[in-house]
Amino acid sequence: MNSYYGSSEADRHSRMPLSDPLLRLLNYLVSIEIREKLHKDPGVHAIPNKTLSSLCDILSPLCAYKDWQLSDDEKETVTEALRMLFLQRPNMSDSEMDAILKHCTPDTKMVEFGSGFSTFKFANFCKTVHTVEHEYKWFSRVSLMHLILQNVNQRENLFLYYAKEGDSSLPDEEKYSDYCNFLKSNNIHEKFDVVSIDGAARPHCALSILPYIHDETKVIISDFWRPKRHAEKNYSMVFEYYDEIESCKEGNSYIVLMKKRGV
Repeated sequence: MNSYYGSSEADRHSRMPLSDPLLRLLNYLVSIEIREKLHKDPGVHAIPNKTLSSLCDILSPLCAYKDWQLSDDEKETVTEALRMLFLQRPNMSDSEMDAILKHCTPDTKMVEFGSGFSTFKFANFCKTVHTVEHEYKWFSRVSLMHLILQNVNQRENLFLYYAKEGDSSLPDEEKYSDYCNFLKSNNIHEKFDVVSIDGAARPHCALSILPYIHDETKVIISDFWRPKRHAEKNYSMVFEYYDEIESCKEGNSYIVLMKKRGV
């Protein structure tokens, strides 16, 4: 993605007419009136002026992707990433977010299976966050957001990984083998304090990280108690290795686990 910063490309595209919907949106966001509204209206989340300026500087050249030699599918992936980038809050419920954040400190090392906008919130509270994603469109969105935020605040504690899923006819353990085992594949040998599992093959992810956690590590699995998924994906297999320490069985359910002594 560093190629986005080529000066000639940026200079050429900075003169592009504001007919592109994205550029018109950016022009709207950086207008003085909207900046004031964003800062004064209690019903609107404030966006710092520095962030708005950085967004305009970064995203305007990005629109040049329409002239790149990309396939239609590739262009659609970029288009969706740009269109959806700032249009939704974390999917995670407030109660689950609180259940995770209460175990996070400035010294916490976290690993996350399944990326999203909550990823950036975790990075604000933890020393390091290693995140793996198997769905390329999500990975594109989160990577682009990371690029923007890195430009604004020079954050260096968030590490993103993409693990391509295997043949859809395979069982989850094999289909998502690269995803579940990304720590081993990337030669990461740390012990993590908090693990968030909110993607594919959740019970298999919980088993794969056992060598990478200590006795006090908290492992949180999203949607753990959803009846159909719980039964079909054999979520109960985790209780052979983990003890339940907290649960929410209503709404967006979750469970907080710690590994059994001696495992």
